[in-house]
Amino acid sequence: MNNDVIVLRELAKQVALISSMDIMDERRALWAAHNAFKKVRTPIYIRDGHWSKEIIEPLCVCGNELLQPLELYLRKMIYQYELGDDFVIENYVKIPAVLELPGDGPWGVNPNVDESDMAKGCKKIHAALEDIADLSSMSVPEHKINEKETAEQFELLSDMIGDIIPVLTERSPHWIRWGGDLSTHLGYLLGTEGLMWAIYDNPKELHALLAFMRDGVIKAQDEAEAAGDFSLLSHENQSMPYIEGLEGPNGGDKKVERSSLWNFHAAQEFTLVSPEHHKEFMLDYQIPIMEKYAYSSYGCCEDLTKKIDMLRELKNLRRIAVSPFADERACAEQIGKDYIASWRPDPVATVCLGFDVKENRKILKKAKKAFEDNDCLYDICLKDVHTIGRDYNRLIEFTKVAREVVES
Repeated sequence: MNNDVIVLRELAKQVALISSMDIMDERRALWAAHNAFKKVRTPIYIRDGHWSKEIIEPLCVCGNELLQPLELYLRKMIYQYELGDDFVIENYVKIPAVLELPGDGPWGVNPNVDESDMAKGCKKIHAALEDIADLSSMSVPEHKINEKETAEQFELLSDMIGDIIPVLTERSPHWIRWGGDLSTHLGYLLGTEGLMWAIYDNPKELHALLAFMRDGVIKAQDEAEAAGDFSLLSHENQSMPYIEGLEGPNGGDKKVERSSLWNFHAAQEFTLVSPEHHKEFMLDYQIPIMEKYAYSSYGCCEDLTKKIDMLRELKNLRRIAVSPFADERACAEQIGKDYIASWRPDPVATVCLGFDVKENRKILKKAKKAFEDNDCLYDICLKDVHTIGRDYNRLIEFTKVAREVVES
């Protein structure tokens, strides 16, 4: 047995032990009740960020490139448990099926991305679609899985650690989550400035492009559902996708239809677009995709302060993001008892530039008061953490302070 396998098996044992702990069922019950609008302790959720490059990647030792993603995942789960938040670590390792996509990207045109400033964490997107009126270069999405490569990948990892922790293959189509987010891909196709100009200069053509994309996403998802490729592994809501009355991801790779799943969409590229145009040129095209699911979650980093009334048109909406750029009190006043507020504290003010206990406590108490004053249920989702200064304990300390505030 080579060293890579020895390392992975030891890590898998740790993750299997953690995932079997009673606290994981307690966290599932917490999220299920919270998302069902029951007043329980406010959940805390720290999403994976660039901190993994500082804390996790330096620990990795596997030399085999095929095994490196698995090692990284297992080490992340171990560290995630140490954070002490309400993240649920499931009793399996999920690997994606090998999907067959058009050669030039999921829409048949190659995104034109300038990564010359990536050392600074920046990249610039240039329009991939040269003529918004000409859709002939675009590909119609088609859900296809390379079964041979998928089986080989599964057998490799299953033979290695499957006797310790189950290895499951997620067969979801490419066009879900960020792969099916119309706003994200519209930004790649037109560029952020280009899509805003198109609202005024080429509204008819923009509507045609969005209709093409909407229909393509629905087509690919319909094909995946007909093939039995949606499963409980396909859940996504930018939190822990548990809710009373719906089977959660602990059900593993059980086949289901979209009507048994959470889904998530956002419109970050529409941050500077008015509510009226956001609705006309994005939300109205997202709704037919999202309402095929049981529940929807909306928003990522965009400021939705002035767009919450617009979101009420989404019939199965359950969660709304309140980003660091939003007015948390104004959002709480509008959200009230109707939805769950997924509050995202500013990572820069909380953990990126050091850690001040008093300042963090102040930030957390201010948000808590805004939501509680409006009888608005919320959870804490710390995300987009681009650095923690290589401080292993900083996120652990944040969780301790957050828990102290929400439980006080």
